[in-house]
Amino acid sequence: MDHQNAYSKPVSLGNILKFAVPTIGMSVFMSFYTMVDGLFVSNLIGTNALSAINLTAPVIQLVTAVIMKKMGEQKPKEAREDFTFLILVNVLVGLVMCILGYSVMDSIFGGSAVLYRF
Repeated sequence: MDHQNAYSKPVSLGNILKFAVPTIGMSVFMSFYTMVDGLFVSNLIGTNALSAINLTAPVIQLVTAVIMKKMGEQKPKEAREDFTFLILVNVLVGLVMCILGYSVMDSIFGGSAVLYRF
């Protein structure tokens, strides 16, 4: 395996493609995933759910990019700490929103909220 610094290599088509092809492949895969996910969500759940996904997806992608950047900088400990913090914040926010939503459910639905049993 070549441990030479990538920036000290000469600029050639082969070296450029080594950097570009994985990024292009990931971008194509993520684009297809986003389109298919959007089709399923909008057709099966509705446009409000699709709007919610489109509002939150950039934030999630930004945080993921920061974690990946730290992994690329050979800082796996910091990346793991950030990822753990992200998960803890997601769980905490989810619990708070669940409790808050459940507590105001009657006022939102005008006192006619019915608990469904699955």
